[in-house]
Amino acid sequence: MNNKLISFALGIALLLLALSWMAFRTKELQIYPGNDFYIYAYSDTADGGSSRAQVLENHGIIQFIYRLSSGFAYPYAGMGLDLTEKDLIKNPVKFLDFSKYDTLKVTLRSTLSDELRIQILTHDPDLSNNESSLSYRHLLHHTPTNRRWDTYSVAIQDFVIPEWWFSSNFLKAEQSNKFLERVSNIDFQNSSRMMMGFSDTVEIKSISAVGKNSLLGFGLIIFAGIFLAGAYSLKRIENQRKKIEKELQFVKNRNRLTHLLREEMGLTFK
Repeated sequence: MNNKLISFALGIALLLLALSWMAFRTKELQIYPGNDFYIYAYSDTADGGSSRAQVLENHGIIQFIYRLSSGFAYPYAGMGLDLTEKDLIKNPVKFLDFSKYDTLKVTLRSTLSDELRIQILTHDPDLSNNESSLSYRHLLHHTPTNRRWDTYSVAIQDFVIPEWWFSSNFLKAEQSNKFLERVSNIDFQNSSRMMMGFSDTVEIKSISAVGKNSLLGFGLIIFAGIFLAGAYSLKRIENQRKKIEKELQFVKNRNRLTHLLREEMGLTFK
C-alpha cells in the first residue's frame, strides 16, 4: 500500500466520521406521536370552579379545547400525558428519564392565546403519592404560542419549581433536586393572560426530549484514535519498506559496479 492510497483512505475515513457526527450528534426521545401514553384533560371544577376542558386526538394531532370561567379564585384548565407504567393497583413503577436530555421540543399552535404553561411533573420518592397530583414536583415554563405551527425548543434547565408548589407542600424552596430521572407527566395549561369567557384551542403535533449523544462522540473519538494510529503505523511500515528497498538497491548497485570494475581491471575472482 503506497502513501497516496493510505492518505486517500485516511481522508475518506475522517469524512465519514465527520458526517456521522453531524447526523447522529443528538439523540431524541419521541414522546408524541409514536407512543400510547394516556392523554387527559382537567379543570378547576374539582376546586369549585366552572372552567371547561376537553381533549381530542385527530389524525395524530392533540386538540386541547378549553374555556375559563369564574367560580374559582385562579381559573385554570389543562391537559396532559401520563408517561408512567403502572402496576395492577395503579401505582407508577416506571418513569421517563429526562436526565440525559437538555431540551424539550414541542410543535404546537393556538387559535387565541399567545402563551401557554408547560409543566413537567416528576415523582419524588419521599413525597409523591397517587392521592394528590400536587405531591409531584411541578417544573414550570411559560411558552409563547401563535396561530401558525411553530416548534419551540425549551432548555430543561429553564423549567423551575414555582414558589407556590413549595408552599403547598410545606417545603423550603430548593431548585436543585428536580428528579428528572423520574418524569411522570407533561402538562399544558392556560396562561394567566388568557381571558375568561373565550374558547381557545391548542393543537399539539409533536413532543420530544433532545440531548447530546455523548456516547456516540466518545465512540467516534476512540475509533478515530485507533484508525489514526493504524494509519500512522502503516505509513511508518511503508516508509521503512521503501528505505530497506533503497538500501538493498544501493548495495546491489555497489556490488555490480565493483564487479564491473574488477572485470575491467582483469581482477575478477572465481
